[in-house]
Amino acid sequence: MSLYQSPIRKTIQKDIYNKPTFTINLFGKDYFWTIKTKKLGPITLKRYQILWIELPKDHKEISKAIQEIKSKFWHHWTDIFFQRGITSTIQTFNVKDINNELSNSLRDTRLSLRSRMREDYHLIHSFRENLPESGIVYDLSKTDEELIKDMNKASSLRTKKAIKNDIGFRAITEAEYDKFYHKRQQTAGKKWFHTITKHQYHKLVKHLISTHTGNVFITEHEWEILSGAICIFDQKNLVCLYSFADRNHNNIWWQQYLKFKIFTWGRAEWFATCDMMWGAPTGFPEHELASVSAFKESMWGIKTEYTGNFDIVLNPRLYKIFKRMFTLRK
Repeated sequence: MSLYQSPIRKTIQKDIYNKPTFTINLFGKDYFWTIKTKKLGPITLKRYQILWIELPKDHKEISKAIQEIKSKFWHHWTDIFFQRGITSTIQTFNVKDINNELSNSLRDTRLSLRSRMREDYHLIHSFRENLPESGIVYDLSKTDEELIKDMNKASSLRTKKAIKNDIGFRAITEAEYDKFYHKRQQTAGKKWFHTITKHQYHKLVKHLISTHTGNVFITEHEWEILSGAICIFDQKNLVCLYSFADRNHNNIWWQQYLKFKIFTWGRAEWFATCDMMWGAPTGFPEHELASVSAFKESMWGIKTEYTGNFDIVLNPRLYKIFKRMFTLRK
């Protein structure tokens, strides 16, 4: 999760996605933050965002920083809110240990935390999550046999079936960039989630490959791309940033196999861990990422629950309108 304040993410936000990026000092530490804009006719709405903030234990220090942010960033009535993604860990555990008791306990803890954030600091739990409330990291030091053994029964069987079917795995060539993007757009359309533009995608892939800070991997069968993922190399951590899977080939079990092969590739390249990014908080089956988390949890790993995203509202009326617009679009 250190990716959120890493130099590579700052480069992606600034040079690839062309987001205005600045530095701010909070609680004695420098963080980079970005401005996100939304045009509505002649009006440009602004949102400010910092991810992966470490909060101190001093209540007064936190309250003072929030007031300073309100004063510093509310320049115009079109400034909507300032989102803070907070890194504080609620609990870390092995996915194998998840049961009803743990799920209910974590749900109660998170709901209580959201309530305290609102009461103590007037921070509103974000309707738009940019920092996952949970993440699963996998140990890449394990052998192929150990990786398969550590999966749940269904994932283990599916991975073995893909191996038996001789599914290919490799990095894509430049000639396949457009095909990869088209495949991912098809998945996004069916899942109703937002993606980066084609121009941003091309800039991102070319930058990662040319600077040796990432690559694009695919699985294939009979010259057909079945699934793929864009991965970032963050020191010893391999991060799966964006991925897709072709729903027309469910019988080959591309999902588990792609992740399994990324794990084995990462081990061969001396990466210590693999971060799959994005997950629903444990105990929230109604969360929009619950099915995504269920898949990631099927391959076990170590799961960490984070405090999550909270908004400092700068314009209450505009905040409600923007939230409504976002909800309707979803």
